[in-house]
Amino acid sequence: LKSKIDFFVCSFSGGKDSQVILDLVTRVIPPKDLVVIYSDTGYELPSSLELYQDVQDYYHSIYPDLRFHISKNKQPLMYYWDKMGAPSRVLRWCCSIMKSAPLAVLLKELNGGQKQPSAILFDGVRAEESFNRAGRSRIGKNAKHNNIINISPILEWNATETYLYIMLHRLPFNKAYRIGFSRVGCVICPYSSKWSENIASKVYPKSISPFVEAIKTSLEEANISGIDNYIKLGKWKERAGGRTVKCESSLTIIEEGADFRAILTSPREDIFQWFNILGDIKSESTTKKTIGTLNYKRNLYPYIIEHLGDNTISIEVKGTNNDVIILSHLKKVLYKSTYCIHCEVCEVECPTGALKVSPYVSVDTSKCVHCLKCIDFDGKGCMSASSVNISTGDNKTKMQSTKSGINRYNDGMGLREAWLKKYFSTSETFFNDDSHGLNPRYQIPPFVNWIREAYILNHEDKTISEIGKLLCEHYENEPNAIWEIIFINLTENSEVT
Repeated sequence: LKSKIDFFVCSFSGGKDSQVILDLVTRVIPPKDLVVIYSDTGYELPSSLELYQDVQDYYHSIYPDLRFHISKNKQPLMYYWDKMGAPSRVLRWCCSIMKSAPLAVLLKELNGGQKQPSAILFDGVRAEESFNRAGRSRIGKNAKHNNIINISPILEWNATETYLYIMLHRLPFNKAYRIGFSRVGCVICPYSSKWSENIASKVYPKSISPFVEAIKTSLEEANISGIDNYIKLGKWKERAGGRTVKCESSLTIIEEGADFRAILTSPREDIFQWFNILGDIKSESTTKKTIGTLNYKRNLYPYIIEHLGDNTISIEVKGTNNDVIILSHLKKVLYKSTYCIHCEVCEVECPTGALKVSPYVSVDTSKCVHCLKCIDFDGKGCMSASSVNISTGDNKTKMQSTKSGINRYNDGMGLREAWLKKYFSTSETFFNDDSHGLNPRYQIPPFVNWIREAYILNHEDKTISEIGKLLCEHYENEPNAIWEIIFINLTENSEVT
């Protein structure tokens, strides 16, 4: 209470762990200082929705002043499935868009709607549940969103202890556990087991049917064979590409050298709104062309934006000089302009309240401090862009490619150290003959994709880039440092890293 915390929040999901957390927290935090938020993601089991009402009645009988709220995305869940495709283990957009962001948006509204409040959020995360959660800290600052401190009081508890606590205190209990569910999260999930899916299909067929049908439809439209078996084996959970997602918009990066050039086709948002977050802009416009300067980190960059017709825009930013930082941020704002679907995940990252994305994007330049948190939270700066798998190809390739996801690397062909050593030692002649020893059909294509996405190759051809020359120069003496740079570049630029 003395640390400028605006809200103490208990996140309730209907599961056994959140039930224990709610009971523990209400015994410590005064009801007037606590907010209980139930996240209605649209995936909820019917038994969880029933339990939420029982929980309200139970705790209001003990703490009449305890506040309960429901957070929910402004769009129905299937809207995002249509725009972004089904979530997967690689492209797990659902938690951020349907749970975390709506909760943060609700807190902002409860705080008057000006900016994100500071909050302590108690959750039911337990280390026993997964490898990733085992590495979590009991206290996590800015773990998911700015200004929210996540606290996991039962991180070290096991499942038996949570069940015993519920029975000891005779707390409301989710009926789904009694019919065989080990976890009662979403009715369908990329991380669910076959056991849970089988129970859900038998007990809640109406709840799970829309999602299964959506997966089938997308597979049919993408001409995937053996659809029933594909779904039965859970292959949809492995989606790392966008070939099953319809998307009219596209972004093509043409050049990333001394000058930056790109083409936007059917962009969904005003490019100038997103440009505002990079720095102050000045411009002069005619009917089809805008010429101006961008003040990015105290450096002026001339730019030209031209309307080419058919809802196509070209942009050129001069003087980027292979600076990977500004190139990264330029691409991210273009991803935003091209693919934004107003999911609000980026809005809750804004610490000053300058950014609004619903019903359309607007940036209050008097509030924006150019912190870039609204684009740096995601590898491509936009969850929608990441989910439709934009591939940075050459100027003949649209960003949404049929050879996308892990298919770009021949179903998982990695970047081999021996290949890279050979390339660095013969970079000028490597692709001119077969002396490298790589199979031209199965090994060369994934290798080209890897080193192109590591910024070692120029995107318009197979010539070594300026960054590649630097890495080549220092590889023999500092191989570990070079690999670190490569992995950083891949994390930024490859859809599967």
